[in-house]
Amino acid sequence: MTDFSIAVKYGTHSPERILAELPLEEAEQIIRQQIRVELESSIADEYMDRIAEAEDEASDWESRAEEWQGDAEGMAEYINRAIEAPTLDEAIQILKEARNYYSEHF
Repeated sequence: MTDFSIAVKYGTHSPERILAELPLEEAEQIIRQQIRVELESSIADEYMDRIAEAEDEASDWESRAEEWQGDAEGMAEYINRAIEAPTLDEAIQILKEARNYYSEHF
């Protein structure tokens, strides 16, 4: 095998060049390997993109859940204050404050 054949075999040449320079059997194996590497890379990139999108979506849902939990805990504090209020009028006022503060939930 000549130096040129080795360079074609192990270099990064177009399929046309490989077919022109090497016997069909060798060219076929080299071209298959090149295609396999390209496909593996393409598939890996696609799945990495999908994984990144899924992680972003999960992070968004987690943030939303934390916000809802904070709102629920805040409403619970208002309700506890209303329950412990000395008069019914004060309890109603506290609950109105809660409704105004958390109006997006009502």
